[in-house]
Amino acid sequence: MLVIVLPTLSFKAGWTPAVWFGIVWCAFALLIIAAHLHRLLGVDEETEQELKRIKREKMRRWEERLSRKTVRMK
Repeated sequence: MLVIVLPTLSFKAGWTPAVWFGIVWCAFALLIIAAHLHRLLGVDEETEQELKRIKREKMRRWEERLSRKTVRMK
């Protein structure tokens, strides 16, 4: 999309609303591309592993607490 839009963006008429829209649109497109690259390159693999470990621990504690409550009810 950027390959099509960037050549058609014209600054000859000055800073019109259409030019501003084009600039903002391109900035959002670049932001999306950067986010996808960040995810594909696996920049935050360590953080993701740590979050998975924390979620597993929370789930284990929740199940333990739930099993204690069911034992008390019997």
